[in-house]
Amino acid sequence: MAKTGIPIYGLRGVLCPYCGQGELMLFACPQCEQVLACCGEFETMFQLEVDTTAPANVRVGAAVETVKCPRCGTARDYIPARLDQTERLGVRSSELSFVAGWTPR
Repeated sequence: MAKTGIPIYGLRGVLCPYCGQGELMLFACPQCEQVLACCGEFETMFQLEVDTTAPANVRVGAAVETVKCPRCGTARDYIPARLDQTERLGVRSSELSFVAGWTPR
């Protein structure tokens, strides 16, 4: 059986506000588990704003510096966000789509 790697999830139907083309994939800081959205085209990272009372739960916030995590300031290499991390943030599973499998080096 082939190994597909770690799943990468994206925000269903939401394109990058910067380029208007890239699907937004979800990554997390390996230190503090802060979840960020990353443009599939230009790799711009964005903070997420979640309103659990709204029908469209997730909004894409401000772009962030990709070198450091905006929460803890330590991460340089983000990893694909796990489902439990997105659920803790308040992202509904209906708002996610499977994008690809990622294999760490």
